[in-house]
Amino acid sequence: MQRSFVRRLPAHGVLRMDGREALDLLHRLSTNAVSDMQPGDAHETVLTTEKARIIDCVLVLARADHVLLLVSPDRMATLRAWLEKYTIMEDIRYTDCSATTMQAEVSDLGEEDVQALFDDPLPAVWQAREQRIGGSVATLIRHDSIQGPGWRLLFTVPENAPTQPEHSLDAWLSEKKVQHCSTEDYTLWRVRRGHPAIGAELTDRVNPLEAGAEAAVSFTKGCYIGQEVIARLDSQDKVQRRLRRLRIDAPDGTEGFSGAELLLADADAGFIGSAVFDASAASFAALGCVRTAFLEEGTVLSARTGEQVFRVTVLADHHER
Repeated sequence: MQRSFVRRLPAHGVLRMDGREALDLLHRLSTNAVSDMQPGDAHETVLTTEKARIIDCVLVLARADHVLLLVSPDRMATLRAWLEKYTIMEDIRYTDCSATTMQAEVSDLGEEDVQALFDDPLPAVWQAREQRIGGSVATLIRHDSIQGPGWRLLFTVPENAPTQPEHSLDAWLSEKKVQHCSTEDYTLWRVRRGHPAIGAELTDRVNPLEAGAEAAVSFTKGCYIGQEVIARLDSQDKVQRRLRRLRIDAPDGTEGFSGAELLLADADAGFIGSAVFDASAASFAALGCVRTAFLEEGTVLSARTGEQVFRVTVLADHHER
């Protein structure tokens, strides 16, 4: 089996929405079309402010009698408050299920390799299916997220169960000879492929079009919060920044690149979201939101961390596969 990435996601939240109007409300508040989802369907959508600044990018899972939102780290309180602010006449109840749901993610595996991990048939893209893992049953969601495609595992954590999901997951990984990946390895995988992440590129500094989240935006559905701004930026070609892969010529151990401003001479050229040292290139691999005037491959920018200034090169606009 080829190299794999299996990550626990202890900081990721799960918000349950009960009520027959849950999908309709989410459809009216977020960027993507979700109102026609059927039980077992999954989708991805972005919630933004009135100025189209990103609040969170969530995976949506439709169940027979409720909807689950898979929430990014440190976003639960903000996201829930935002939804409740616009829940006026709708009969919708919100429950934070983070403490009773364990999540893990399988990435960087082809379909044949993933199938070798499971006994049951795999779901199609943007579908979910139950899978037995050791002494536990997990929901496996196959997704093509803007933050990186993969296979999300959801385990319900029962009280006083004879086998807890974390034990089942550890036994399963040992049996299949699959290792957990480090945060640094995962970040390097993601950055090399040009996938943005919440809290790094996908932040309230930008709108979805600036941060590489177009795939989670519907340009044909009706209004949603932030829609007027996004539609105007798209139709009038006024997007100010675009997501780009970058190379930073700095030695291993250099800190402070995340969030650093990009400059060309004294001109604002954007900002760096993620940066991780790539030993194979002896430089930092990075992602940033770059001003449209400086997008050409090979453009040399600079970034300051502390008192030091480092050379930053804009790379080609494509995802490494």
